[in-house]
Amino acid sequence: MFKAHSVTRSVVFNWLDNNWRPGQPFIVLRAGHLPEQLASAVSVFAAALEKRLNGKVAKLMLAELAPGGEVTAHKDAGPALVMVTAATFPS
Repeated sequence: MFKAHSVTRSVVFNWLDNNWRPGQPFIVLRAGHLPEQLASAVSVFAAALEKRLNGKVAKLMLAELAPGGEVTAHKDAGPALVMVTAATFPS
C-alpha cells in the first residue's frame, strides 16, 4: 500500500488511520484474523508497553524484509505517524 514498504511482508496488529488528526476520535483497529497465540502474545506486549509509557499503542506491525532488501529512505508525515511521544490522545 505504501511505496516504502513495497519490499516487505507485514502483519498488522493495531492500526490508527494515517488521516487521523488531533481532536478526532482516537480509534485503533485491531486485527481479527491472526492465530490466537500470536495475537495473545502481542496483546500482552502492547499492554505492558502502554502501562510503562502511560500511553496507547496506535500502530503495531511486524515487517519482514528479504535478506539484502532495503526500505527506501522516507519521512512519515501524518500526525498518526509522527506524534509518537509526549502526545495525549482522547480515549
